[in-house]
Amino acid sequence: MLPENYKKIWIAFFDNFDELREIQKKAIEPILSGQNAFIISATGSGKTEAAVAPLVARHFEFAKKNDSPFLLYITPTRALVNDLRERLEVPLGKIGLTLGIKHGDKDDLKKQKKPNVIITTPESFDVLLYKKDSVLSQIQAVIFDELHVLYNTQRGLHLAILFNRLQARRENNIQWVASSATISNVDDYLDFFFPNIDKHSVRKLIVPSERSLESLICPVADPIKLFKRLLLERGINKVLVFTNSRKKCEELVQIIKIDKELGEIIYCHYSSLSPEVRVNVERDFSRNNCGVCVATSTLELGIDIGNIDCIVLWDVPPSIESFLQRVGRGNRREKTNRVICVIPGEDRNKILSALKFLSLNELAIRGELPEKKPYGLFGSIVQQSLNIIASNNGSFIQRSKLYQNFKFLNHIREDIFYEILEGLTEQGYLIKHGFLNSYGAGDKLYELVDSLNIYSNISGYNNKINIKTHNLELGTIPIENLKRIKVGDQILLAGRIWDILQIKSYIIRVEQAKEIKKLQDIVYTDEYPIAESYLIDNIWKLIHNEDIREVLKQVALHRTIEESLINLINIINNHFSYLSIPFIKSYDKYIYFTFGGELINGLLSFLFNDGCAIYDDVVAVARSQVNWDNLDNIIKKNKDYLCDKIIKRSQMSLYQKLLPESLKREELLEQLRKDSSWIGIIERLKHSSCVPIKENEQDLLMGLSCIEKI
Repeated sequence: MLPENYKKIWIAFFDNFDELREIQKKAIEPILSGQNAFIISATGSGKTEAAVAPLVARHFEFAKKNDSPFLLYITPTRALVNDLRERLEVPLGKIGLTLGIKHGDKDDLKKQKKPNVIITTPESFDVLLYKKDSVLSQIQAVIFDELHVLYNTQRGLHLAILFNRLQARRENNIQWVASSATISNVDDYLDFFFPNIDKHSVRKLIVPSERSLESLICPVADPIKLFKRLLLERGINKVLVFTNSRKKCEELVQIIKIDKELGEIIYCHYSSLSPEVRVNVERDFSRNNCGVCVATSTLELGIDIGNIDCIVLWDVPPSIESFLQRVGRGNRREKTNRVICVIPGEDRNKILSALKFLSLNELAIRGELPEKKPYGLFGSIVQQSLNIIASNNGSFIQRSKLYQNFKFLNHIREDIFYEILEGLTEQGYLIKHGFLNSYGAGDKLYELVDSLNIYSNISGYNNKINIKTHNLELGTIPIENLKRIKVGDQILLAGRIWDILQIKSYIIRVEQAKEIKKLQDIVYTDEYPIAESYLIDNIWKLIHNEDIREVLKQVALHRTIEESLINLINIINNHFSYLSIPFIKSYDKYIYFTFGGELINGLLSFLFNDGCAIYDDVVAVARSQVNWDNLDNIIKKNKDYLCDKIIKRSQMSLYQKLLPESLKREELLEQLRKDSSWIGIIERLKHSSCVPIKENEQDLLMGLSCIEKI
């Protein structure tokens, strides 16, 4: 390619930057030379251009000569697809290339002239492979965006299989670039997404974040006072507020709207709002000079909503990855992330919430992420097996030929794969040929095709009710709510109160209410994410950290919070070593402070409290003493309980539910086997001694638990 073309491409993509960012400098040479690369850099550091510009430069002559799709960009959500279109369409247009998107709401590939660059989701990528679409025939490179969202998930395995299928159709290797802001170990990601690749051939392009963290942990009794103070007294223009649930998101918006000034600039954003509503919120919040947007995890990823002056965490994020993503959305033009960690007035465990926030801040400052080895998952094998057979019009395919699509996955042995096929045959999804060891479509597979569920591993795909007003779709709510609401009731959605006019065929028609009369709560079964066990374990480590005083200085603490934390830390350090388990003997109960997380505490309480589990993140209640030395055997003997607990706190996809029972449980237990923090907690508790808590200190420690002293 001529140097002049390089110059045109660099100007098109990098002209808006004062100078090339560090990750962009690192990425250009290896990607231009044709290497596969993994880009790890902070949110807002220019990763997108670092991946796209050199790939476009490398394949520019091919693109101009063939005038066909040459670059496939895969990102986890439709919102990100739309956002990337806004970001990339102009620079690509400046060099004479076209861009198109494909997802459930829009399909530019229906146009006669196909775009040079396609941005899509894993599910729409599946549709293209299913239909054997010719647009994939000349793809030269693939970008995998925000891979941390898909790691160790069914959607992630789905994507790995799809890319392997695409690569198998081609004689030449397809170049790829993956990117993320939060990754603990690149090799683990390579083992999960690209298990058959030579790791040494992949360039790992890592730029640590240079942005510092300014964090305030404080109680807030009145949300209106907080936001008026930020916007009116502190001169802050844009505030992004994160909650952990849609219910909390709606409730907080309603409280803030009581104030007339704030009510005009408050926005609401979460996943079950319709794409049109969410896009309108993103656009209006981005364009307005001043505003407060309350969101769930939907805005953790890199959707463009303008420069955010301050991040407010209204709930404790469930993981360090989530914390980093949320905090990283703010102050992108500066080298400091500013975050307010709120402990709401209604919080029953204020000190525990403060400790969780402190733990997250300490992990973020140290740059420590939990290490989770790649899970051996099976659910997407079911989906892809059915998908491949359906894409061949349901005709019989030899099982050995079908297996070739999954052979690259180290944990999918031939006998395991055949067990999956037999299970699908027994359930009516497949038909087995009597002599040829082949499988074809059963009646239930055709039903999946007709319902369009054949392309997705997303859980809860069809269990929704649509909410509509006039010609606008507002969003969806879980189908379980049909049992609770009726015509004449009111519901809260998209930051407004609506009167229910009609309920028919899984569609609820509403109009905006003029006053509150019969407001019904919407129930979301998957609402509250559970704090990961390593976060709770790190609290115990942090309390015993000899540099805890220095850690406390790194975070701004409200005076009352600081005094309570110091008092608690002093008491624990004076009486309990790291290898000890504080406990209270109350009548016939033992209250153990394990700091082990809800899964292990639930198991221990279930076993040692006569089948009545009383527990939370910190505490397990037992009627008899626990034999901690025997903890390994206790866990091995009670895998069924652990599986049942994981099922209850997870949303299993349709295809996971179709697995043979043994593989279903094997897959669930992978979450524990591959989690280094779970293993570490077991080791700590095994080697710990039980130490009674003095009576005059019991109430203070009970303040860490949701459980009342018995």
